[in-house]
Amino acid sequence: MTRGIAAIDELMERASEALVEAEYFDSERLCARALRQARAANDFERMARICLPLQEARRQIRQLAETSGVCRELHANLARTISREPGCFLLQPPLLGVDAGAFRDSMRNRKVPAFVLTREPMTRAGKWPIVAVAESSSLRGSATGMRSVRAQVDPPPGVVFTGQGLTRDLPPIAARESKSGPPSKPRRSQPARDDRAQAAPSLQWFTAAGESLGDAAIAVVDRSLHPAFQADDLIDFLNAIPEHEKLHQALAAACRAADRAGPPKEPRQIADANPWSF
Repeated sequence: MTRGIAAIDELMERASEALVEAEYFDSERLCARALRQARAANDFERMARICLPLQEARRQIRQLAETSGVCRELHANLARTISREPGCFLLQPPLLGVDAGAFRDSMRNRKVPAFVLTREPMTRAGKWPIVAVAESSSLRGSATGMRSVRAQVDPPPGVVFTGQGLTRDLPPIAARESKSGPPSKPRRSQPARDDRAQAAPSLQWFTAAGESLGDAAIAVVDRSLHPAFQADDLIDFLNAIPEHEKLHQALAAACRAADRAGPPKEPRQIADANPWSF
């Protein structure tokens, strides 16, 4: 255990040095690694202390993306999309929430600052669902193993909506278009072709949508759970929405509460697990 604690502290020393030297991606990577190791050791006090430098590294990355002045919409095959410029990127149908993580990781690996959001097809209420999806570390063994969160926001100015081909709040997979291209006539299970903005969203819209998504993630955490399990949920959401500062602060608060409460005495119950299975 002592060696494990020393390894975490060593990682954080390196992370702090990287932060001072403006090596924000290196600092983020080291902080995230230290956070995982501290959680494995049930060291919630260290987890709480890791949150601040992790938040700062990610704040700097987000601000570099925002101040680049680049706001782009992406709706093509991301495997062919290589961006070497920082910016804010809105993924649109037929791209899905799970695509955002892969795109963000590809930018991170090249150390290119990127603020990434994904929207789903416009709802009948005229809202754009902003969605984030992450693999869940705390729900392994569940039916899905994935965690998602959505926020309904007003589309940016310039969106022309005729109502034709609009979907209801369908699961993301139902909104994927055929690889051969869109059909000649819109179908109910496909995203509307007439709900895209005429120009890329403004930075003000982008940041407001990101704030709404992170706030929605904080709101759905079950406060009846042990603080350690709340921390697990917040870590999952942070993996999907790393730009949101209040998520880091909520995680730090949950870690401090878990440190006071001590490790949970019982394993977490998985809601969708079959109680009769082996």
